[in-house]
Amino acid sequence: MKKRILNLILNCIIGILIVAFLAGSLYRYWDYQARPDFYAVMSAPWYLSIQLSGIATAIAVAVCLVLKRIFRRR
Repeated sequence: MKKRILNLILNCIIGILIVAFLAGSLYRYWDYQARPDFYAVMSAPWYLSIQLSGIATAIAVAVCLVLKRIFRRR
């Protein structure tokens, strides 16, 4: 029973992370389309924050998947 609850919680966390990443990325893209001159003065490209968020999301999802595997074996 505890394994099922833990699995459900980890699945929810993974889903929330992915949806939050997609929503944030879509907002940043929309904001770039609405105000391109705001992003023109920045030294980094406008999509760098999306890439960094993607890397952080991938790491967090990987940690959740490893935890799921550990709990499945016990």
